[in-house]
Amino acid sequence: MRWAALILLAGCGVQIEGGKPSDGSTDAPVDARADAGADARPCTGGDMHMTSGGSCYLLFTGTPRSWDAANTACINMAAHLAIIDTAAKETTLKTFAGLNDVWIGLTDVAVEMQFRWVDVNVPFVFTAWDPPNEPSNGQGAYEEDCVLIAGKRGGDWDDRPCSPTVTNAPVGSGLYSYMCEF
Repeated sequence: MRWAALILLAGCGVQIEGGKPSDGSTDAPVDARADAGADARPCTGGDMHMTSGGSCYLLFTGTPRSWDAANTACINMAAHLAIIDTAAKETTLKTFAGLNDVWIGLTDVAVEMQFRWVDVNVPFVFTAWDPPNEPSNGQGAYEEDCVLIAGKRGGDWDDRPCSPTVTNAPVGSGLYSYMCEF
């Protein structure tokens, strides 16, 4: 299933690196920034990485983190948690995330139900909430202030506890894979 999704992305012009070739070949990966200028930052890192729409996306699945720790990890590499502000980006990044639950750069931690991207200059207009109940804020039982691509439920957005220390949050919540963008 994952390789089918990658083939779909490749057909759309997305270049992905980081996995092993499925056909057993030993060909070197294609340069993910071949069309960029010589001084452009290479799109490398993460457990997988890809370029799409002029941005580089790094997917980290091996080290689940709280939303704040994931955000800090992205900032420390001169990036930010992924911003999904169009339907085209949503389709691409949801496929790239696969079956992983992956933090993105959206939160309502400052004001409940007023979601903002980590880059405050990007307006919050496009949404891809998992219908019919998201965002749910834990149905009022606990705070869910951070947003992820819910890959285990089909890839639409879900608000979740930002860390495992949120009062009354279900055991095992708050630590997820994450996606950085630059």
